[in-house]
Amino acid sequence: MKSKKKIIKDDSEKVIHKNAKCSKCGKSPIEGIRYLCLQCKSYELCQSCEKKYGEKHGHPLLMLRRAEDFDKFKNYFFNKKKVEELDKIEEEEKKTIDLSKCYSKVLNLNNLYITRNNNNFIPIELILKNTGDEQWPYPCFFTCNEESEVKGNRIKLVKFTGKPGEEYKLKIKIILNNIKKTGVYKSIWQLRNEKGEAFGEKVEFIIKDIFEKDIKIKDDKNKKSEVKDYRDELEESINEIKQKYDIMFTTESIKNALIRTKGNKENAIKILLTEQKKK
Repeated sequence: MKSKKKIIKDDSEKVIHKNAKCSKCGKSPIEGIRYLCLQCKSYELCQSCEKKYGEKHGHPLLMLRRAEDFDKFKNYFFNKKKVEELDKIEEEEKKTIDLSKCYSKVLNLNNLYITRNNNNFIPIELILKNTGDEQWPYPCFFTCNEESEVKGNRIKLVKFTGKPGEEYKLKIKIILNNIKKTGVYKSIWQLRNEKGEAFGEKVEFIIKDIFEKDIKIKDDKNKKSEVKDYRDELEESINEIKQKYDIMFTTESIKNALIRTKGNKENAIKILLTEQKKK
């Protein structure tokens, strides 16, 4: 009587590898045997794709029949990932960038900005472009130079590779807190690497700051101009107009008209008469 051979069942086909995804067909989770590449980062195959592409891939593959087997080897993969990251950092540190060959240009620069004393900063949108053949260092920053009369906070260029021809849109703020009088001021900006070394063209903003209280009044006698604050005589001007036109205009409407005309009584009266006609 012939003895029957004992058939050993392979239960690996029923195994489910959670959080695993085949790099070829995209199947997730992987059912059956899971194959992990020992050289490529995050490359794994299901049982079907290993038969089709395993040999073509050319790298050694680790065969996992049970889901719990991954825990035995995960430290290998995690440590390998850390080694790869360290190698990459070391490679980047070894690579030296010649800053003298790093060029930049602002594509939408307007030199003159006019503000008033009720604002404490000027918001500006810029588009920077790498116009050279050398990649910019990473990270890099758009900063205000020390010689600037008005300054602003440095801006880090995030998610930006700095490759030749690449453009980057950013917003800066030129702070006006230290300006005490009307005048023309310069703010000079430039790109810098993490060490603070400058590269690329200097960007110069010319700011003309105007305070509302400063107005020029012409003197017909000596034809000289002087700065005078119309608000010093505001109440006197209101009473003068009110007496001349009796009760035609309210005190509030006269005051508003004088403010709009910077204290010019003739122009204020014209505004008041025009508004009266509209009524």
